[in-house]
Amino acid sequence: MIFTFTILQPEGKIQTFSIRTESVEESLEEIAPILLFGRTLLFASLKKSNDVLKILPIDVVENESVADYLQRLQREWIAYVESNV
Repeated sequence: MIFTFTILQPEGKIQTFSIRTESVEESLEEIAPILLFGRTLLFASLKKSNDVLKILPIDVVENESVADYLQRLQREWIAYVESNV
């Protein structure tokens, strides 16, 4: 799979990255350190073969830790991927 994600840096700069991954879990392992440094995930997508599965990030709940956010994000993404791939 190709995992593409766009982040907003604290200083306002927007960057997009693409990486090759084997699973949703691996994709989240790649973005976890990025989110821990105060960046905001704006958009993410997974591309498998010729299909693109677009996944919009879920909002951070007030007072939610990054670890809790990533766990919730993983549950939501896995459920979405499993029901759409």
